[in-house]
This record gives sequence, C-alpha cells and structure tokens, in this order.
Amino acid sequence: MKARSFVLFVFVVAFALLTTLMPSGTQPAAAQRTTYPPPRPPHHPPPPPPPASTTRTVGRDSDGSIPPSAFPQTGTNASRSRPRSGLGQPGLSFRYVQTFGVTGEPYPQDANHLNYPTGLFVDNNNNVYVVEDCGNRMLRYDSAGANTLAVKTAGVCGFWGYCGLVDVATDGSGNTWVADYGHSRIIQYDSSGTLLQTFPTDGAQGTDNTHFRNVGGIAFDGIGRMFVSDTSNHRIQVYTFSGGVPVYSATIGVTGVSGNDNSHFNMPGHLAVDSSNRLYVVDSANLRIQRCSFSGTWTCSLFARVSNGIAVDGSNNVYVLASGTVGKCDPSGNCVLLINAGTTLSDVAVDSAGNIYVSEYTNRTLKFHIRRTQPS
Repeated sequence: MKARSFVLFVFVVAFALLTTLMPSGTQPAAAQRTTYPPPRPPHHPPPPPPPASTTRTVGRDSDGSIPPSAFPQTGTNASRSRPRSGLGQPGLSFRYVQTFGVTGEPYPQDANHLNYPTGLFVDNNNNVYVVEDCGNRMLRYDSAGANTLAVKTAGVCGFWGYCGLVDVATDGSGNTWVADYGHSRIIQYDSSGTLLQTFPTDGAQGTDNTHFRNVGGIAFDGIGRMFVSDTSNHRIQVYTFSGGVPVYSATIGVTGVSGNDNSHFNMPGHLAVDSSNRLYVVDSANLRIQRCSFSGTWTCSLFARVSNGIAVDGSNNVYVLASGTVGKCDPSGNCVLLINAGTTLSDVAVDSAGNIYVSEYTNRTLKFHIRRTQPS
C-alpha cells in the first residue's frame, strides 16, 4: 500500500514539473492534434465528387469552338503549352477518315481566276501570257481566251515554285521566260511548260554579273539579246547566249547606285523592245520611261513621264500605263489617252491585230473583252 502511494506521488510531482518547465501557451502534444481534413468554413460548399472518367466537359464560344481558357495553363511557358486532348479513356485508338481540301493547294487550280496578275506578253502567234504576283503561276491563253498552259501551283510560294512574279516574255526560239522577283532569278520553259533552266542556279542575290537583287522585268530583242531589270541594283543587265546559257554582255546604269539622270535608274521594272532593237525601261521610282539604244555603248534618254507597264507594237508605237489609264505614244514620244480604266493596272500588251490587253491588279482579272480594244 505504501509502495503504490509512493508511485502515485512521484507521478504527480513529475507532471507538475513538466507543466512548469513548458513555455507559456504551449499545450501538450495531445492538445495539438487535429482531425483531417480540417472542417470547412460555413460559406465554402463541400467539393463535388470526383468525375467518373477522364473526359472533361468544357464551355464553348458562341460559334461552337472551345476557348483557350477551357484548357489548364501551367508552368512558365503556359501560353505555349498544348491542351490536353481528353479524347476518351487511355488506350483508345483512332484511324484516319477523311481530308478536307487538297493537300498543298490553297485554292483550286482554276485558270479562269487570277490572283493579282502582273506581267503580260503577247507572242508572234498572238498567244497571251500572264504571271500572277500572289497566285505565283505563269499562264498562257490563246487569242480566243482559252487557257493552253498553266505552270506551278496556284498560291504556293517557295524556292521550288515562284514567289512574286512580275514579268514574262518569249525568246526567238519560242521559249518562255519569267521574272521571279521574290527569288531574284529568271526561269526558262519550253513551249510545253517543261523547265529548261534557272538563272542564277544557286538562288542567291548579288551585285556581280551572274546575280540579281529582285528581277523586275525581262525582254528580248531581234538579234538574240536578253535584257533583265535588276531592280534593287538599279541597273539593266544585258546578256547574249552560248549553248542556250546566258552570257553577260553589258550593264546599263550604275550597279547599286540610283539616280534620275540619263546614266542612272531608280528601281527599273517592266521592259519592252521595238523593231529597231531599242530598249524601253519603266524607271519606276523616277516616274518615267527611258529609251536606250546601242552604238558602241548604251545610252538612254527620256521618252515619257509614266511609271508602269509598257508594250510596243509592230509600228513602234508604245503603249504605257499611268494612274489607271492606258496611253499610246508614237515613236517620237507624242502620247494620247486610249483607256481610262479607273482601277490599278499593272501591265499592258498588244497583239498583231492591234488589240490591247491590260492586267487589273486589284480586281485580280485579265480583261479580254472590256479592256481589250479593237483598233479604230
């Protein structure tokens, strides 16, 4: 009995000492114990039960699409993170069903519609050639307006295609050349549309005699010379041919130097040649046409104050564009108004019967009837 009383006494004393030594406000471990989860304040409703599957139901916009906010965004690159698909239970497989559209074609290959037509040319057989700036194609039509050739894929810009065509012409052998402004090159095709060559071949820009900086025009004279508007180099490059390959002959203008005198150009564009092998240059940024002739060296002089497309007929009359109008100039440079189109015109051409063709850039059309005029 005395032993049990002594043990009880020791327990009471130990408890009293423990209580005295603990810091103020500290409770025994048993007093800190809480239950989990902790009780929620009254204004927080209990959480919903977990979903039965991994599929998420999200709200949609008025057009039926799922807004980006419906997907969780986490981490420092949340704005670029991919949404979780939530396409059924794990292990679900899918199979290909259908493709809408035509792979690699942004719109139908329709030769009856043009996408910003730019350069025009009429050959000796009165075939009409047109190139598209945004459509990136070269097309050929007969004199009745029927399409007989289409080269490249409509609307596709790339090194193996075109990228911003601005001019087209045929050489003395009936081959077609296009000026690819965006790729700073010219490309030759035979009459069936088969690729013959690309010049330069490396796809690079440059200021040497085998490279260009944006090709803005191309033309051929009656003795086999080829003229190329090297637009951003402010010069016209002249070539002859050896074995079908262009060989540098001369430069008209000063490479890399713009100016408004008769020795310089400022962003030259479309070109034309008359029956006397005189070259006409649309000197775009100078708002003028220069006529250049060769007599040992090339010399140029002012022909007219216009700044767009150009064509020459068999009588050496020159057809020019200015502010939505078409003018006709005699060989002396006396000009009269022929057509007031009221739209943005990019080039003009004329056939052997005197019919005039113009490309309307903003209307994306080539007019064979309204803009084709019969000679009076």
